[in-house]
Amino acid sequence: MYANGYYEELGGESAILGMPVTINGEIVGAIFLRSEIKDQEEIIRSSMYLIFLSVGVALFISFIIAIVFAKGLSTPISKMRNTALELADGKYDSKTNIKRKDEIGDLARTIDILAEELKENEIERQNREQARIDFFANVSHELRTPITVIRAYTETLVDGVITDEEKVKQYYLRMLSECKGMERLVGDLLLLSKMQNPDFVVEKEPVNILQVFDELIRSIHAISEEKNIQTEIVKDQPFYMMMGDYDRLRQMFLIILDNAIKFSNENSTIHIKLSKLDKLKISIRDEGIGISKEDLPSIFDKFYKSKLKQMNKVPALDLQ
Repeated sequence: MYANGYYEELGGESAILGMPVTINGEIVGAIFLRSEIKDQEEIIRSSMYLIFLSVGVALFISFIIAIVFAKGLSTPISKMRNTALELADGKYDSKTNIKRKDEIGDLARTIDILAEELKENEIERQNREQARIDFFANVSHELRTPITVIRAYTETLVDGVITDEEKVKQYYLRMLSECKGMERLVGDLLLLSKMQNPDFVVEKEPVNILQVFDELIRSIHAISEEKNIQTEIVKDQPFYMMMGDYDRLRQMFLIILDNAIKFSNENSTIHIKLSKLDKLKISIRDEGIGISKEDLPSIFDKFYKSKLKQMNKVPALDLQ
């Protein structure tokens, strides 16, 4: 049997634990352990102080860690925001320069890729704009030249300088030729304007492509005859049907044949070959100077014009 507790009668400042001492079943004495209460309170106060101190230190460290992590998130996000604003302002050389292997890094790399794409598109846009300016400059020149020629012929005829009937007829024929050239140029410009309209639709119908080439050969006979250029057409069928716009097909192949004549030597031949297996194949080959390797990648670009010196001698535009 033992007893413990807090005893007011002993001063209320001690905790006492008592245990009897027995020998052969008889109680011969007792043992008492006494501890001062104020010492325990001091231990409790010290423990509470350590607990509160530990909590404060933990909160401070957590706050520092939170600031570091928040800065690690806010800094790259701020950089990406500034880069996006610069891209929106047309500064396509801007980059985030963020090198991270997490989701934020993936987003930053995506913005950098977007910046590169926008820069390439801007360069292409500037090139197209310059090509468009050059195109219209060429158009102005091409219109000015025939107008000047027609005016000169007209003034000569009006002033009566030329009276010979044969020469007068030649003047009229030259004026007519210049008018046809201007008409073709204006028609090309109108077509180009229509094709740039997003609502432009090519009206397709069954077309015999052999009939198109037969008409083209008759049309180019006058200009090919001047250089004694023969046109040879090879076919393995009496007709070749396809879906398309007759006028647009005629104009496209007319430009190709016109260029073939311009850049071919005299006394040469233009070879046209038509064949059809599963698809219709059209081959047009001349014996001229050809296209340089530098110009080949650009032959399907809008407004592109070769820089060959011979091109400067030809008074026509190449509308791609």
